[in-house]
Amino acid sequence: MPIFSEENAFMMKNWDNVKEILDADKRLRKQLTEFLLSLEVDLKKATWWQDKWIFGRMSDSEVFISKSKWKVTDDQYAICIGIESFIPENLFGNESAATLYVWGQKNQSQLVEKLREKFKTEIEVDSGELDDKGRGTYVIKRSLNQCLPEEIDNFEDFMRKQIINHFSQYAHITNKYNRLILSNIK
Repeated sequence: MPIFSEENAFMMKNWDNVKEILDADKRLRKQLTEFLLSLEVDLKKATWWQDKWIFGRMSDSEVFISKSKWKVTDDQYAICIGIESFIPENLFGNESAATLYVWGQKNQSQLVEKLREKFKTEIEVDSGELDDKGRGTYVIKRSLNQCLPEEIDNFEDFMRKQIINHFSQYAHITNKYNRLILSNIK
């Protein structure tokens, strides 16, 4: 009885190709991080950016924006607008899609709830975006549209447009509630 499965035997026989694929995956992940970081340049061109917004990086697969006045600790903000899980599995595969969000710190639960209520009653929010379960710290949570294989040549424009539109839309909306946010920051 062989000790290796048929799939593992195939991999071992084709190790040079497997190594190339693994190396390409590492390079792709690095390029996706670079793409996320490049969004800062586009965001800084927006007229709303001048109102003391900041660009932050939570990890290689997550970036966010917030306002400098919403800072609650050295590296945390009460409310953030961002994208998370921007990794190959979530962009091209069958895994859950990357997530666009408006999010609040755990200790800002009252503020998060007030924003949910404002968004629910005063803003037209797409069905399924409002995280109104009342648990957790997301105000808005929606899936980024994945890139189909036939759309790879347009990946950068396709993704950039979705992400920039999300950041811009919710920068305008949350800015409308700046006083509410500032008065409720703990």
